[in-house]
Amino acid sequence: MSLQVCQSLNIHYVMLLQLLYSSFLKYAHTIFAIVIFILMPVARL
Repeated sequence: MSLQVCQSLNIHYVMLLQLLYSSFLKYAHTIFAIVIFILMPVARL
């Protein structure tokens, strides 16, 4: 495997990770809100 192919694959995976991370950050507060919404009645019991 040539160095150039390795570097381009590396860049590809870094971009993929950044995309996943940004989408996780975008939806993290939504997931958090849903979890709190589900757990609120349970916490009252």
